Parts: sequence; C-alpha cells; structure tokens
Amino acid sequence: MPEPSRNNVVNVLSPLAGRNLVVVGAGIVGASVAYHAARAGATVTLVDAGRPGAGVTVDSFAWVGASGLRKGPAAGLRATATAEYHRLGAELPGLPVT
Repeated sequence: MPEPSRNNVVNVLSPLAGRNLVVVGAGIVGASVAYHAARAGATVTLVDAGRPGAGVTVDSFAWVGASGLRKGPAAGLRATATAEYHRLGAELPGLPVT
C-alpha cells in the first residue's frame, strides 16, 4: 500500500485561523466544535438535516437543569454548567440558547 503524500496531511493541532471547516451534525457535539473553531478563527459551515439540537441531542438526557441536587459532588458541576449556559446565552444574543 502506498504511503500517503505529505501534501495531503493536515496537522490537526495547528492553529485554526484562516482555515475552512465543515462540521456535519449540529447536535451538542457538532455545535460545540463549530462554535469553538469559529472562536479560534476558522471559517465554519455547519450542516444538519434539521434544526440545530433537534436530532439525537434533543432526546438525550444530556441537559443542564437548575433544579435537583443542591449538595454533594454533582452540585458544583451543576452550578458551573448552569453559569456557563447563561454566559453562552449572553455571548450569543439573538441565538436561542434554550
């Protein structure tokens, strides 16, 4: 089997600034990849068959809730996640972060 050409190898750890990136899937993972890549300077195209977050993500148990545990090891994680949720909503005005 021939070795891959060096011209086709991309260093995935190199800076994203100035790169073009296509992210397929706008669930929580794809949306996060697209968001962070754009913040790092990449030009991002996000594609999905439906609305962002409306596929597998909407039916998962991976959501942040403010009610429930107020004590114990999960309480700090829940408080931090809730604060980040509100920070993201403020950072992206006009984008429904619900």
